[in-house]
Amino acid sequence: MHEAIAKGGMGSVHLGRLRGAAGFGRIVAIKRMHPQLADDPRCVAMFLDEARLASRIQHPNVAPTLDVVAADGELLLVMEYVRGEALSGLLKAHREASEPPPIRVVAAVVAHALHGLHAAHESRDEAGAPLEIVHRDVSPHNVLVGADGLVRVADFGVAKAAVRLQSTSEGQMKGKVGYAAPEQINGRASRQSDVYSAGVVLWEALTGARLFQGDNEMQIMLAVLTRQIVPPSQVRPEIPAALEAVVMRALSEDLSQRFATAKEMATAMEQAVEMATTAEISAWVQRVGSERLAARDAMVAHIEATGPVSFRSAEDALAEVRASAPPASGPGAASLREASLLPAAAVVDVTPPRSGLRRGATSLAILFGAAAVVGAGAVLLFAGGERRGELPGDAAGSSARETVTTASTASATPPARALGEPTVATPQPGGPATSGSGAAPAAPAPGQLPDGASSQRADHQRQEAPPAPPPRRAAPSSRGAQPDFL
Repeated sequence: MHEAIAKGGMGSVHLGRLRGAAGFGRIVAIKRMHPQLADDPRCVAMFLDEARLASRIQHPNVAPTLDVVAADGELLLVMEYVRGEALSGLLKAHREASEPPPIRVVAAVVAHALHGLHAAHESRDEAGAPLEIVHRDVSPHNVLVGADGLVRVADFGVAKAAVRLQSTSEGQMKGKVGYAAPEQINGRASRQSDVYSAGVVLWEALTGARLFQGDNEMQIMLAVLTRQIVPPSQVRPEIPAALEAVVMRALSEDLSQRFATAKEMATAMEQAVEMATTAEISAWVQRVGSERLAARDAMVAHIEATGPVSFRSAEDALAEVRASAPPASGPGAASLREASLLPAAAVVDVTPPRSGLRRGATSLAILFGAAAVVGAGAVLLFAGGERRGELPGDAAGSSARETVTTASTASATPPARALGEPTVATPQPGGPATSGSGAAPAAPAPGQLPDGASSQRADHQRQEAPPAPPPRRAAPSSRGAQPDFL
């Protein structure tokens, strides 16, 4: 978990990096509850509700929640990182520049957000029962406009659902007052309340002004309940009449006159005005939010400056991951850093084969020389045992066969390298053996496995080696008895 990129009433959102096996890495957004709220069971339950409800909504216009992590005594929500800007920041930039936002673009942004809200309203649980989710906090702050041109509704922290774990007391106000419907202020929120909030967002996006104003929350609430809403064309005359009609219907205090669903409102908007394309929305975000995007990109580049993990060995890979882990300067950083370590099973060692006629000839010479040394040792061992009477007959032949079998098995098939052991020499097709450092290792002694393998492994190979045929005995000569090996 790294720097905070946004703060809200319940918590802050930080940049984070999700790491997995085989060098997998991904930048994510991590939502962390404010410390003063982390000890409140109601806030914790609401926090968990957000993750549970958002995970049930599958729609491109809803920011997905990827995971819930328990670290250092607090809960962290891991969400998709959207490279973009909140609609509130984009509208603020237009106000500061005294430039009205483009009508086609903001209309398309709100219409896409409405499709995401409709998906939330229609979501169901695992058994197929309607969840009856109501966002209750639809505002420009929770509409994320990506640099890719996609719009995503975020922050279901105060959402109301039929099976919500954290129940809301009747009459309790949730959400931002300036965007709440009159019935929501009275504690009777429904999906049409989200439609009303979307109408407020559309009014402000078209005009570049605030609809309900006041010096404090009570004054704003009073304005919502009593103020007559001014048509947006009185603030900005170029707004099309058909689009203004959609705005005023969405802001109707009479529920029977208001759009019944978010999808119905989105459809009416698409019929009233030509919507901007995804490419146009993308260009608008990158133009208006260029400074914020550049600052965010610099933060992401700093996090990713550690680079990809090099798969040389288990020790090297783990050392690089530990060295590039997030700083331990925040709650949850230690646990997330430990969870990010690459498992040893992900380490892969690949030694490229060497080629060349000269190297191939050298390799064959080494192999034939080793075989000659092993054969000579077997002859001497057999002859000495025969002369001393220590290894008569078949016993001597069995010992020689074991020696030859062990040596040939060791030279033909090197044992599997255990994870974490140094890279050892392996004969390559058409070339000599190479190691991880490029130096050729010493040739194993006869009867000894390379890489310091134990005698138990050698016994296992001797048991698996095919039995050698019995030695052929030479016919007796008139010159006297001759050793068997002749």
